[in-house]
Amino acid sequence: MTQPSKRLDYIDAAKGIGLLLVIYGHTFRTSMREAYAWCDFSYQFVYRFHVSLLFLLSGMGYTLTAQRNHSLSAGQFLRKKAHSLLLPWASYA
Repeated sequence: MTQPSKRLDYIDAAKGIGLLLVIYGHTFRTSMREAYAWCDFSYQFVYRFHVSLLFLLSGMGYTLTAQRNHSLSAGQFLRKKAHSLLLPWASYA
């Protein structure tokens, strides 16, 4: 029997949308924005909020993780986060 996921699907969906907006915003070159008004409008629109959106979602994720691990001391929590983030990064790099 599988255990239900503790992840919040709407936060994951919002992160995915934010990531797609970052990719979309980086597709416009300066020459494209100068030549086409819709490119400049789209670029300006996306850059107004996509970083703020990802920053907000990151904070929400940290808060949820901290609440879930409230019984750990600060050192144990940092070790757990470092292990879960740095180990995959080190094996990939």
